Order: sequence, then structure tokens, then C-alpha cells
Amino acid sequence: MTTDASWQQASMAELANHIVNTHHAYMYRELPLVESLLTAHLRAHWFKHPELLKAHQLFRQMQTELMQHMIKEETGGFSLLNARAQNPEISIQPFVDYIGQHLKDHASVHELLAQIRAALHDYVLPDDLKSDMESTCDRLRRIEADLAQHIHLEDDILFAKCRQA
Repeated sequence: MTTDASWQQASMAELANHIVNTHHAYMYRELPLVESLLTAHLRAHWFKHPELLKAHQLFRQMQTELMQHMIKEETGGFSLLNARAQNPEISIQPFVDYIGQHLKDHASVHELLAQIRAALHDYVLPDDLKSDMESTCDRLRRIEADLAQHIHLEDDILFAKCRQA
């Protein structure tokens, strides 16, 4: 695993590419799968467990926000960082100006994940859901962990580098 210290030494383009190729790629694979699993759980158990309705709704909202956020990064700011790596004369100021919105997006996704966790009772499942949903909750935990690292790399390292450029 690469350390924060090594990411501090990496170029903005290298860090942006790592975020896309590692964290965005993971989300593009994992989010549709978890949404499908939550839909199946909802179909099977909603009547006895109405909290699944809320968890499903919150997950879909989080998924939509996160997918749009990643697309904006990849086609906007991150592409500017890659272009600047080839030509230092290219200004990244439009991306710097947009960092505040990225921070708001991150806070929103973080809050939605907390609400999903709360709706699912901190992933402590009732006995009748354990066998069916345990792996889905494990996937949700991994999404949370990956997003924490992803957001840390952007907020604390990449955005700081952009502001200093």
C-alpha cells in the first residue's frame, strides 16, 4: 500500500490517476452490485423490515450523487491535471475554484452513508436477515472504508496540492 508520504511526493496527475483507477473503478463496479442486492433484499423482506425501504432509497441517492461526482472529476478537474502534466502553462484555476463544491459533494455522500448505516441498525442485523444480508452489509462497510481513503486522498492531499499550484 502506498503511504500518505509517497502521495505527498507524487504529482497531481499521478494522484488523480490513482484515484480514478483505484477508487473510482471500485465504485463503478461495486455500487451497481450493491444496489441490485439491496433491491433483492427489499423485494424479499420489506413487509417485515420497512427499514429496508429507507436504506434502499438512501443508497440510490448516494449512488447517483457519487456517480455524478466522479464523472465531474474525471471529465473536469482531473483531465485538467493530466493536461497540465503535459503542459505546465495550462491553468488549473477552474478546478481550484470548484474544490468547494467537491468538498460539499464529499460531505453529502458521507452523510448519506451514515444514514444508510443508521437505517440498517449499524449493520447489526436481525436473525431473519443475517443469512440473506450479511455479505451486503460487508460490501457496504468496504464501500465506506474505500470512500474514506478516496476522500482523504482528494481533500487532504490532492486539493491542497492544487491550491498551492
